[in-house]
Amino acid sequence: MFSQWNLRGNPFDTSPISLGTLDWFIGRKAEVDLCRRLVAQQGVIVVEGGIGAGTTSFGNMVRFGADIRSPRMEIAVYSAWNAQTLLENVLAAVVREVWRDPASHRSSTIRELHALVQRVEHSVPGGGLTIMGTGASAGRNLAVTQPSIIPLETLRTGLLSLAEKYSPADGSTAFAIQLNNLDLNRTFSPEQLGRFLNEIRDSLQLPGFSWLLVGDTGLSHFITSEVPRVRSIVSHDVQIAPLPDTEFLKVVRTRISACSLENEEGANPFHESLLLRIYNAAAGSLRDTFNICTKLCLAVAKSPLYETIPEQEAERILGELQAPRLRKAGEKPLQYAALQEIGNSPGITQKDLVKTLGKQQPAVSRALKLLLKADLIRSEKDGTATHYRLSPEICFALK
Repeated sequence: MFSQWNLRGNPFDTSPISLGTLDWFIGRKAEVDLCRRLVAQQGVIVVEGGIGAGTTSFGNMVRFGADIRSPRMEIAVYSAWNAQTLLENVLAAVVREVWRDPASHRSSTIRELHALVQRVEHSVPGGGLTIMGTGASAGRNLAVTQPSIIPLETLRTGLLSLAEKYSPADGSTAFAIQLNNLDLNRTFSPEQLGRFLNEIRDSLQLPGFSWLLVGDTGLSHFITSEVPRVRSIVSHDVQIAPLPDTEFLKVVRTRISACSLENEEGANPFHESLLLRIYNAAAGSLRDTFNICTKLCLAVAKSPLYETIPEQEAERILGELQAPRLRKAGEKPLQYAALQEIGNSPGITQKDLVKTLGKQQPAVSRALKLLLKADLIRSEKDGTATHYRLSPEICFALK
């Protein structure tokens, strides 16, 4: 589909940076280098940032470039998890990684742990989760949740034996583990997140393991104010802010080059001015930006009319895609008025909307909740205040 631009794949793929695409990562070099040194010395690093800003990619860049072992997949945690669930998943991820090396099959320790992991996965209702490559397919993230059939100390002992077996001679860390989804008020309520972090504190100090705790903006402050026992063992905090425009454009150029057909120079489907407009509408979210770019490329695929997608055509396409949702919002006068006001004043608060619209706070609050549910707007916390802006595609579609 992308061959009309001399591309063999989608340069706007939204998958996080992986072991095979480390060259696609741009910027934050000093921070990456520091975190690599920390994970090599049994560190606990908190990585936070807005959704789509690249927190998972940053963690993967750190782990895979730190010259230590790390599971190929990050581990997505969920609100029902506890220390038992965590260690089951970590053990499964680590055993899966070392099992890739056929030489590990000769180790009685690894074979025993492999069998232990299989007991866990086979205990999951519905046939269990495949971790070792047999049976049903595993998803991107490992998720063994219940029942807990392996004693907690057995799990710890298994992980410690792996750390001892694979620790480098210089005494640096054996494995780096990345935990995703530590998102306050999205995956976890404050009570759930505090309970989970307190419960796993001892696990975060297992000899031979480093940890990257990845979540939404505010995770670091939450740990400081609500989970001081965990704060005391955190080595470093990283805030992933949106890339500057120049670095964002370098990301796109790098991806275009990497996806070019052999012996051909790949073409950018967009003028850079349009790319920057999309990126700014997405408030620096690479995921949102690349989702929009992919939709636009799909819409004009195989059309001989455009070597590059003009701005007016992008507005037309996105307007048509969003028209049904905008029509539905237009049926509710207050919702539509709030939507237009947010478009005129990005970052506006509910309090300001109440004043501007001349409506009661409960009515405005209901309208905002419905707009959020329909993904017509986005919300961002700044201390106690919540700010609202249009969803990226709506920025182009709303006239």
